Amino acid sequence: MEQGLVMIYWGYGKGKSTAAIGLALRALGQGKRVLFMQFMKGGAEAGWETGEGRMFRWLEQSSPSPQPSPIKGEGVIKNPPPLVGGVRGGEDGAHLEYHIVGKGWVRILGDAKPIEDHEQAAREGLAFAKSQITNNKFQVVILDEILSAVDSMLLSVDDIKDLIRAKPPEVHLLMTGHNEYPELAEMADLVTKMEKVKHPYDKGVLAQKGVDF
Repeated sequence: MEQGLVMIYWGYGKGKSTAAIGLALRALGQGKRVLFMQFMKGGAEAGWETGEGRMFRWLEQSSPSPQPSPIKGEGVIKNPPPLVGGVRGGEDGAHLEYHIVGKGWVRILGDAKPIEDHEQAAREGLAFAKSQITNNKFQVVILDEILSAVDSMLLSVDDIKDLIRAKPPEVHLLMTGHNEYPELAEMADLVTKMEKVKHPYDKGVLAQKGVDF
């Protein structure tokens, strides 16, 4: 049995989500069943439809596989995150599910939503992620920006520790975010820090389509 890893990409340098997307595609190419969830960003509803989300939808529509859409988690939590796209097919059973979690960024870029709405969305996403990790449906689970939800106090470090403990030994788990949490680093097998040297945001340049999202 393959040993599943707990992996973390964190820091204020650019590239965490980009690396996570690359890992998702690499795993898919090796015949893995992949769950890719993005916390905080909010998708098209929040004005942040990502390029990767569009690509996953495009690949799903282009897939010759006649298989039906993946399950959406009904009955697991009250409001499961929407299934935005996915890639299915391949003789080895490889597939990828892509879910958006959250209402968009918190307290920045004009956000005026009640913090309770953000917290509820993050907690529902966490519950859905845990249910999918523990049911052995996926071999690779990627939770992009889930640690940023901790930064924004929507989730706690203890929530993440519980999630790691719930992971079956054979499942690979990758999480990304900004701040560093020593307790999580101790539980992880791999931690990569993205260190900022320069960033255009410091000069007032906002996120660019195709580069940042």
